[in-house]
Amino acid sequence: MDMKEKREIAGEVAEFLSYKVRSGMISQEGGEKIWRFAMEHPEKADAITNILDMDLDEDDTLAKIEKLA
Repeated sequence: MDMKEKREIAGEVAEFLSYKVRSGMISQEGGEKIWRFAMEHPEKADAITNILDMDLDEDDTLAKIEKLA
C-alpha cells in the first residue's frame, strides 16, 4: 500500500480525531499518537474511528487503540 492510499484511508480518522482534539477530549499528544498509529495501520481505520466514537477518556482510548496492533 502506498502512502497516498494510506492517507486516503486514514483521512476518515483525521477528521474525527481533529474534532476530539479541538474539543479537548483528547490532548494534542494523544492525538499525535493516534494519528501515527493510524498511518502505520491504515487497515484499522474503521476500528480506530469506532473507538473514538465511544467517548472514553484519553487513557482508555489510547489503550484500546494500542491493543489493535
